[in-house]
Amino acid sequence: MKSEVIVLQNIPDQIDFEDMSAINFTALSEFESLRVLDYRNHSTIRKWMHHSKIIDPTEHFRFVARLEDDVHNSYWVVRQRGSHNDLGVIYLNNVTDSNADFGIYVNPYQNARGIGTRLARFELHIAFEILKLDELNLTVFTENQRAIKFYGKLGFVENQNTDGQLQMSLSSKLYFSRQNVA
Repeated sequence: MKSEVIVLQNIPDQIDFEDMSAINFTALSEFESLRVLDYRNHSTIRKWMHHSKIIDPTEHFRFVARLEDDVHNSYWVVRQRGSHNDLGVIYLNNVTDSNADFGIYVNPYQNARGIGTRLARFELHIAFEILKLDELNLTVFTENQRAIKFYGKLGFVENQNTDGQLQMSLSSKLYFSRQNVA
């Protein structure tokens, strides 16, 4: 059985996958961190967050500082490899030796199609192929039908619908069975 502490502590600050690189929030410069905060506070992103208030820079930098020692939560900005072209943010929360909560948002200033799918594939790679997790979970607002359809295409299945929020999950078994078909 894996130790919860080791699960995230052995992950490098930068992970490469296909033509992308994920850089841990804790390795970003102040300027890069403020750029990510701008994405998070953008109205098209913020409205779907569980905590939809605008986050000020001081609060954001405290959050990033806490991530330094956090063995249960990790956030990465994803870029085209070799560039500063941010595609979006991926994150795993409440990480244990077997599961985690999945989160993603696309840079709101990106116009290219398919970025969400690329980000999700990267995060699934980290969760199932690097961390060797058994299951990913997520919660989405039931009114966000576009996201529900998107997660369904990735293989997430609906579990529970409560108070306007839908819980969905994806097992490593289903993930790997879908990889072998592709």
